Amino acid sequence: DGTTLTPGPWSDNAAGTVYVTKSTNQGGSWSAPVAAATLNNVDFTSLGFRSRSFPSIDIDPVSGRVFVVYATYAGTGTDADVMIVSSANGTSWSSPIRVNQDSGTSDQWMPWIAVANGRVNVVYYSRADDGNINAHVAFAAVSASPAFTELRVSSASTPTSTGFLGDYNGAYVGSDDVLHPAWADARTGLSGTDAFTARVNFSPPQSVTAVPATQSPQVGTTASV
Repeated sequence: DGTTLTPGPWSDNAAGTVYVTKSTNQGGSWSAPVAAATLNNVDFTSLGFRSRSFPSIDIDPVSGRVFVVYATYAGTGTDADVMIVSSANGTSWSSPIRVNQDSGTSDQWMPWIAVANGRVNVVYYSRADDGNINAHVAFAAVSASPAFTELRVSSASTPTSTGFLGDYNGAYVGSDDVLHPAWADARTGLSGTDAFTARVNFSPPQSVTAVPATQSPQVGTTASV
């Protein structure tokens, strides 16, 4: 009938804006929303599984710098990437930096961020390994321009035909400086989608000095250091 349909806000490649508002009195009042980034929504429904470009936010408790991650397309509806922006005051935001470090045009999406112990940690899905879905983690020192290192944390791939991955991933850093990424996993052999996690241990190795350095114990005796 000649009617032009406008894509909805969650359509694949639909334009969107990430806004941030802040409160300094435990939620009693909030600042006016500030645009932190723009994106093109990543929706892989046509590939057999659901996804969204929902952003995730966290703050470095030492410096007060706020970080936001989100998924967007590098091209027009192709090559989904995870991007990060940050702000020292919640008002002025940095230019986007790509979190995933693959050199090709594979897709990365559905990020979650956790900032702790001077480190920015991001968990997300990636198709860079074998074309299927794997959970990846990228980490970098807290800064206005973090330089990320990326690693795969899932030990088996999830087929792209899984249909449903949930709406969010997750990440938590403990006081022991161990990162616990969490993701939905439907690897071959599972009856459905299950919750998975892993341990990424950033705690430094401990040096132990024995005094005395050597012993000459005899059978049946106890030597103490």
